[in-house]
Amino acid sequence: MSLWKFEDFKAEIDLTDVDVAETLELAHEKMNDEFKKVPADGKTSEIYKAQIRCFTVFFDTIFGDGATEQIMKGKRSLGKCLEAADSFYSFIRAEDEKFGEAYDKYRVQNHGNRQQRRYQKYHKNNKGRR
Repeated sequence: MSLWKFEDFKAEIDLTDVDVAETLELAHEKMNDEFKKVPADGKTSEIYKAQIRCFTVFFDTIFGDGATEQIMKGKRSLGKCLEAADSFYSFIRAEDEKFGEAYDKYRVQNHGNRQQRRYQKYHKNNKGRR
């Protein structure tokens, strides 16, 4: 479990949990469905409201109803929504990288046959020069 923080909002999330992965997938699907409803033209305020609704659906699906209200502290700012989303995706990338490094320790490496190993060794030492 890891802790994601955005300003005063804190939430523990285990990205290696299958249920969490399914919830993230569902949140992305719901958010994409909401993005399809965003008007391409019209009043700027209406477009912003529709875009904020996309992020509201996303965060509320992941963290529960009312999570967006806590994240946004009652404000309705598209900029703040984007900051929160950037922060969350940076958190996910960092956690994925950390998990990947830990997982690589246990992954079986296929080094190929003798000819392939010699080729790789030659190119590694000569950096592709012939």
